Amino acid sequence: MYISDNRKIATVRKPKKNGVFVKKVIILLVLVLSFNNLISEPTAEDYIKMGISEHEKGNYESALKFYDKVIETGDLIDYAYYEKGMTYSVMGNQEKSLEMGEKLIEAATRDDLMAMGYMLKGNALDYLGNPLESIEVYLEGIDETDFFMLHFNLAMTYQGLNMDSLALISLSKTVEENLLFPSSHYYIGINYYEEQLKSKAILATTFFLILPQTKEDRRVISFENIMSVLNMGINRTDSNVVNINMIQREDNSRPFSSSDLMISLTLAIDTNTIKNPYTYALSKNLDMVLNVFEINGDDEIELDMEQFLFDYYISFFLEADKEGHMETLVRIACSIKDVESEQWMIDNEDKVAEFYKFFINHFELEEG
Repeated sequence: MYISDNRKIATVRKPKKNGVFVKKVIILLVLVLSFNNLISEPTAEDYIKMGISEHEKGNYESALKFYDKVIETGDLIDYAYYEKGMTYSVMGNQEKSLEMGEKLIEAATRDDLMAMGYMLKGNALDYLGNPLESIEVYLEGIDETDFFMLHFNLAMTYQGLNMDSLALISLSKTVEENLLFPSSHYYIGINYYEEQLKSKAILATTFFLILPQTKEDRRVISFENIMSVLNMGINRTDSNVVNINMIQREDNSRPFSSSDLMISLTLAIDTNTIKNPYTYALSKNLDMVLNVFEINGDDEIELDMEQFLFDYYISFFLEADKEGHMETLVRIACSIKDVESEQWMIDNEDKVAEFYKFFINHFELEEG
């Protein structure tokens, strides 16, 4: 039908019997509903991500608002309490961080999240000047979850109180729970370095240096500590007289004190001026420590902490030497400061790969 100006008039057609028109309407409704879903409220997980993003930008108040929105959804509440606690801690509001820790302990749906609650609470108490209460919280959390980071935080609190023996025990527990957590080995090495216990410092620090993905600044510090601890107690005079000072300690049983003495005596008379000073020093002195235990094993070890050193460090190094990996091990440890060792690793990628395969097999770790 047409009107006088020749414009066509739109007419409404009745649905055909085959339902084509009805199908088009249904498709249109589906598209509308899908669009509504796209513009619907973010999920709890979305809010968590938004909060973390704001936290990383330093927008802490904004981050807290997003975490509050998570709580309003009723989902992932334990994650929200953890993130809020971390943000409050960075803001310096330890009272609120403590509160979030307590709430997380109650709301946690998994042991690792509950452990994070104990960590928040313990850290906050420590910052608030209550380290003994902090220790009680960590011990309670360990009883509930046995999470490795609780052992580590407990060790740091002990260390802050100059309770070094207890700190070392807690660090060893951290290693037992998570061998590949580098900080535990780092601080074991630092502790023995400060105590001038040469053999023990060399063992822990060398192990730390061969772990992958460790922070470069800590690797530098650790390597310099090894080179430094070797010469501790050795005094050379202008008249070529060498004085060696050895301290007898109850926490250093005979095998370790013997290897410490051997290291000092050897260095006192060593006149090496040709070989690579880094790889030469580490391999020579590590070898002296291992020689003490190669024949008698752990027969003369008296202390639990020394047994730990034997089980995790000495046994591994002895086996690495037996399997022909010692040069690779020393090169990896020295590569942080020694250009020659760094180039050696590039030229011997196959040997490095074989070493880490041996490492995984020795400790029965899962690859990847």
